[in-house]
Amino acid sequence: MPVLRLEQLQVGMELADDVLDRNGQPLVRSGTVISDKDLRRFKMWGVGEVNIVGDEDAEAEAAPMIIDPALLDRYRPEVREIFQRANIEHPYMAQLFQESLIRYVRLKTGGRK
Repeated sequence: MPVLRLEQLQVGMELADDVLDRNGQPLVRSGTVISDKDLRRFKMWGVGEVNIVGDEDAEAEAAPMIIDPALLDRYRPEVREIFQRANIEHPYMAQLFQESLIRYVRLKTGGRK
């Protein structure tokens, strides 16, 4: 079961697991063949990744992009400014900060490594 990020999903792929909203309610059931409508729904609900039916070779292709640590260091102060009132020592906030930093770097660099 490859796990793919939202930007890697394509119409016609089949879901291996239910896709749930933040409250644990199903947005789309497993076995569903993904449509344009599903992709929009995932984006609207902030779904980051889903499990799809497929071979394990597809999972290797879906491996997360490695980002140069120098880029992370370069943009960290900008993202820290956004989180200035948050306690990023808290495990949940630390994870949110890290994910935000990675996304911010990807946006600023156009997805370059």
